[in-house]
Amino acid sequence: MRIFLQHSDPIHRATLATLFAAMGDEVHEATNLEDLSDLTANHAIEGIVLEHSEDAAEWIAACREHSADTRAVFLAAREDIGRLAETNPPAAMLPLPGTAMAIRVSLSEDAAADPACAVGDFQFLDVVALGSRTHVFEGIQRSIERPVSLRLLNAEFAADPESVASFIEDARAKAAITHDRIGTVYQAFESDRGCFYAAERIDGPDLATHAAASEGSLSVRLAADILATTASSLLHLENRGLSAHRIEPRHIHLVSGDLTPRIENLAVRGATPSGHHAALLQHIAAFVLPLIDTSADDPEASALHTECTALLSTPPENVDIESTLRTLRSLLNRRTARHTARHRPGTPVRSGGGSALRWIAVAAVAAVAVIAAVFLNQGATEPSLARQIADLGTSINLSGGSIEHPRQGVVDVEPYSLDKYEVSIAEYRDFLTRIKTLDEEARAALRHPEQPDWKTSHQPENWDEWFPIAQEGGRYLNAPLTLECPVFNVDFWDAWAYSRWLRRTLPSEIQWEAAALDNSALPRFPWGDSPDTPANTRDHPRAAEGFLLWSPVDLPEVDTTRSGIRNLGGNVSEWTTCLTVHPEDPDKSIPVVKGGSFAFPSEEAETLSRRKVLSRDERHPWLGFRTAGRPGHTTAHGNPPSDPTP
Repeated sequence: MRIFLQHSDPIHRATLATLFAAMGDEVHEATNLEDLSDLTANHAIEGIVLEHSEDAAEWIAACREHSADTRAVFLAAREDIGRLAETNPPAAMLPLPGTAMAIRVSLSEDAAADPACAVGDFQFLDVVALGSRTHVFEGIQRSIERPVSLRLLNAEFAADPESVASFIEDARAKAAITHDRIGTVYQAFESDRGCFYAAERIDGPDLATHAAASEGSLSVRLAADILATTASSLLHLENRGLSAHRIEPRHIHLVSGDLTPRIENLAVRGATPSGHHAALLQHIAAFVLPLIDTSADDPEASALHTECTALLSTPPENVDIESTLRTLRSLLNRRTARHTARHRPGTPVRSGGGSALRWIAVAAVAAVAVIAAVFLNQGATEPSLARQIADLGTSINLSGGSIEHPRQGVVDVEPYSLDKYEVSIAEYRDFLTRIKTLDEEARAALRHPEQPDWKTSHQPENWDEWFPIAQEGGRYLNAPLTLECPVFNVDFWDAWAYSRWLRRTLPSEIQWEAAALDNSALPRFPWGDSPDTPANTRDHPRAAEGFLLWSPVDLPEVDTTRSGIRNLGGNVSEWTTCLTVHPEDPDKSIPVVKGGSFAFPSEEAETLSRRKVLSRDERHPWLGFRTAGRPGHTTAHGNPPSDPTP
């Protein structure tokens, strides 16, 4: 091939001429149109390489007067490429300073059969991406007809021994990766054509392309799998002492029919600062979060939204990638189990929508905001919270009576008892241990009549992760956690089963509100009418008392009703037995959850307020429960009753 070079930088022009000559091309140079006229009079020019100039179009026209098939490549500043492509559509556009192989492949009439576009066993077929340091090509390993991705070090770096050594070291680091979701690097080469390595070519659209084609929406399963794949890959690198380039959505490919995520191999050798890998994960989470499909009543969508928001609200140096990965895998397992149950023959498919899921997003952001606030209190002294609560399991008798209710008018409430404290982790652990000894019939008696078939366990979400921490009095979500803290991550079915196990039930909404009774009138807050918040709420964290998120169920003492019931105003919100009308769909019902929590501001701790959740399947770090029963009925453990009435 005869190639004509016109370039204002004589050093780069000489470099390109040398590399083209190594490919067997005949190279001619000219610095003005007069030189070009002399060349075209004596030679048929098949390719033109031009640095963009005002008269570049004249140069192309001059060559094409002699050969209409002359192919042209513009080398231009990156910011000018888009504009030039519009005004010069017949010319290929490459960024300055340009890689000889990228230019040569662009000029070739048939790169697949062009010997100049080959290095050893590898044939360069097409230019895929043009970086400032490397160019990426689609290629093939000819001996075994294996599609490959070829990454070539740009010419100006290939002339620098240190850059070449660094490139080869990075290729070796990539070749050491054995993760099934990370692309494989096969081998690296140095030759007179340049320095490059060959890697697995991952077919399938990249995440950015898929998201655009899906109109900015990802299924919950796919979004969770993308994040889990990214977390797992980064953890793999971190455990091997390897760093990584910034992962962009274009580096994540969705392969085969089930859109399995696989990531291009971006490993590099070298130590990283604290939080580097976590920051890479956060970058992908920031892309995924707005794309999560929340168009239906979906507990996994809510959980994933919460996890993403928590991840993005945490300083990178405090992110535990392994913990995040466990959470994502747990969510994926639940998703798979739910899908299997819904599509099992004879099992009705649940359906439903509701833009009200934005409530969950608001709640998630609220929950995470307080988690982020934890890091402002890292210097606080944290006395041990692990201790015995002498009257754990105590119930308080309430006389009931007539209540002037703002929503329901005069309501008569029968006498009842309500737990003094929220159910603790220690108590719930006892429940999980004891029900393992029950026979199948006895365990079945604990199920709510409407409990879905896919619900086969009452173990809280991520129990295996955080229960051992509570046993040791350690930290979870960077906050102290002990067995005396309230159990959390439980759904309605869990809370119902626990209550049944104690021959009790969950309180109704009116029972919960009546527990704050003061002279037959509902106070504004469970502790009284003053807005001064003594409760464990988001805007009044109890760091000075030794806890940052959850408090032990008997603290703070100031969040106590006149009858002696603790933490109706804060700590964790609580399940009730009641349902209410969906505010956007009168044909649907949603559960009623009462009480403030560490995740919500104090004004939301008002006695009449409700936490908006859309499904009894939801589980949250800020959501627990307490039980209700007959007056004088304690929470002494016993066998499940045949009659569900407490």
